[in-house]
Amino acid sequence: MNGQPTISCFEFDETKANKLGLNIKVFPDYTEEWAEFVVMNRKNNSDIPAHPYDIVIGPIADDTVGVQIRRFIMGYMSATDLVKELKFKGDHAIQYFFGTPQAIKLLKRIES
Repeated sequence: MNGQPTISCFEFDETKANKLGLNIKVFPDYTEEWAEFVVMNRKNNSDIPAHPYDIVIGPIADDTVGVQIRRFIMGYMSATDLVKELKFKGDHAIQYFFGTPQAIKLLKRIES
């Protein structure tokens, strides 16, 4: 591989998002609700968002998510087993999704 990695850092004020009335969904941990949300989004093949949220905050899924979701959809595993399989194998990492222009406007770039 060639090139240099680039890291872009941003700040986000959740209080301001709440004051603006943005629709925020937070998944504090790996749960069946979180797993079903991941599946719903992965199954969505349209340009229309699969959910109504401006911002989604929750655990990151393991890289094998595609295989596990197919196994779940085909009935080869339960939602409980899907949660176990989708847990990220490294440190517990949280990801933020900013899916609307209103949400993206709240990001403030931090100079590194």
